[in-house]
Amino acid sequence: MYTTSNTPKTARTIGKRGYRKKSYLFFSQKCGLEFWAESLIELYAAYAAELNFFIMSYLCQPMIFELKTGRRFKNRDEAKAALLGLIPISEMEFYTPDLLIKRVGKQIIQECKPAKKVQEFSDKAKLIEKACLANGFEFQIITDEDVFEEPYQTNVKTLISLLPHLPYWNRQEAEKKFKMAIELFGDVASIAEISNSLQISPFEILIAAVKGLVGLDCRHQLLTPTSQVLLRKNGIIGLI
Repeated sequence: MYTTSNTPKTARTIGKRGYRKKSYLFFSQKCGLEFWAESLIELYAAYAAELNFFIMSYLCQPMIFELKTGRRFKNRDEAKAALLGLIPISEMEFYTPDLLIKRVGKQIIQECKPAKKVQEFSDKAKLIEKACLANGFEFQIITDEDVFEEPYQTNVKTLISLLPHLPYWNRQEAEKKFKMAIELFGDVASIAEISNSLQISPFEILIAAVKGLVGLDCRHQLLTPTSQVLLRKNGIIGLI
C-alpha cells in the first residue's frame, strides 16, 4: 500500500489501484491528512466536506460495523476477535462507511453510491441506518446525482483549486474589506463589483466563502464575475 506519514489508518485498506478500479489520493487542508477515496463520488463527497464551513472534520473509511449485532469496531480483525464465539465468522456481515462527517452537535456516516444502485442497496441501508443510530450517528447516502450535477461539479473543481491558498488568507483583513462591501452594496453584490470597488481579487472572495465569511450559491449558478455574493450569509450554499 502506498502511504505517507500524513495518511491516517483506516478500517479498510484502499491504497493505489490499477486502471480498472481507480482510487484517488488527495490532501485535506481542513484535517491536515491525506486520504484515499475509492470512487469519484466519494472523492467529490470529501471535496464537499472540505469546502463546507460547517463541517469541522471528516475521515474516509473510518470504522467497521458488524450489522447483525449493530456494533462498531476499528477494523475486521478487532470485530472478529470481539465476536468470536457469539457469531460464526462466516455469518458476520461487515460494513465499512465511506465517510464520517463531524459537525457541531452531530456525526454523519455517508455512503457513496451510484444512483442506479440505491434501490438494490435499500435493504442493507436499513440495517446500516439502524446500526448507525444505535452508535450515535446519522446516516446519509450520497449519489452521483448529488455531486456531478452542473454547475455544481465545475464550481467544486474551481473551489478545490483554491485550497493551497487557504493558509495565507488573512481573516482580519478580509473582514474589514467585506464590512466595507456591506456598507457599499448592502446584502448582495457580484464578484466583479466587490473586486473592482474594493481591490479584492476574485479568488479572495471565493476563499472568503470557503472560510464562511460570505455566502455563494454553487448549486444553481456557475461561478463567474457576475455571480452574486451574499454578504450577510455564511459559507457555500448547495454543498452536500
